[in-house]
Amino acid sequence: MSRRRRGKQRAVGYTLIVGTLLVMILLTSVDTALRPIITKTAAYQSRILATDIVNGAIEHALTDENVTYDKLVHLNYGENGQIAGIETDVVSVNRMKSRAALEINEALREMGERKLAVAAGTLSGVQMLYGRGPDVNVISRPKGFADVRVASEFKSAGINQTLHKIIITVSVDVSAIIPGYTASTTAETEFIAAETVIVGVVPEAYTYIVSVPDNVVDNVNDFGSMSHYEANN
Repeated sequence: MSRRRRGKQRAVGYTLIVGTLLVMILLTSVDTALRPIITKTAAYQSRILATDIVNGAIEHALTDENVTYDKLVHLNYGENGQIAGIETDVVSVNRMKSRAALEINEALREMGERKLAVAAGTLSGVQMLYGRGPDVNVISRPKGFADVRVASEFKSAGINQTLHKIIITVSVDVSAIIPGYTASTTAETEFIAAETVIVGVVPEAYTYIVSVPDNVVDNVNDFGSMSHYEANN
C-alpha cells in the first residue's frame, strides 16, 4: 500500500515538474515575442513626451528673446541694389542657441521621472486592442543634457526666389521604464527659428552655418561665388 502511495506521489511530483517547466517555457516564449513590441511602444510614448517638452521650451526661449530673421541674418546689397551677400550674425545665433539650450535642459530637469498611463492593449502592438485594457505606468526619464544644434538651409522657392531658414535641431536621450522592461531612445526634433524668402539673383557669397555644437565661430564657413545648387550639395 505504501509503495502505491509513493508511486502516486512520484507521478504527481513528475507532473508538477513537467507542468512547471512547460509554463516557464511558455512565459519565456511570450516574453521573447512581446518584449520588442512593448519596449518599442514605450519608447515611442516617451519620445512624444520629450518632443512636446522640447518644442515648448524652444518656443518660450525664442519668444522671450524676440528672435526674428533680421536679428540673425544681414543681407548685403551691391551698388545695383541686388543682394550681394548674406551674413549670419554669429553673436545673435550663439545667444539664441545658448538660451534655447538653457530653457530645454531646465524643462527636462523639471520633467524628472514622468509617469505615462498607457493602455495594455496599446503596449501589445495589436491595432485592434489599441487604447483598450487596464493602464500600465510607463516612467519616462531624460538621460543627460540635450544636444542643441543650429543650421542654415537654402531652398528654391520659385523663379529667382530662395527660401532661407535658420533651424534649431535638438536631440534628447530618454529612458522608458515599465515593470520588467527598460528601453532607451532618442527624441530628435527640428524647430524653425526664423525664415524669409529672398527675392532676386542668388548672391555670389554668403556665410553659411553648418552646425553650432560648442563654439559657433569655429563652425561658420564663408563661401564665395557659389551657386545655389552647389550650396545644397
